[in-house]
Amino acid sequence: METDKRCIYAFEFDDNYVYIGLTKNIKNRNRNHKYSGQIYEHSKKSKYNYIKLTDYIDVEDAIIKEGEYVEKYKENGWNILNIAKTGSIGGNVVK
Repeated sequence: METDKRCIYAFEFDDNYVYIGLTKNIKNRNRNHKYSGQIYEHSKKSKYNYIKLTDYIDVEDAIIKEGEYVEKYKENGWNILNIAKTGSIGGNVVK
């Protein structure tokens, strides 16, 4: 896994909410979501399915894909849990 690669993932909740994100380390990110933040809070009221949507891809492509997945989920009637805009790649770097 290279640091300039990211993968896109989603937490799909039974109540039709979804969180879409991108990460350079899917195992750590999944673990972090389980203990704090929007995923943690929402999982108190609804069960979820964790899905890896892409393999690790170039960061520029991942930034675009994350936004495309958010739009795709919206078009399919999902409620988006994401608060921040798409495109954040961590370390206070936004493209």
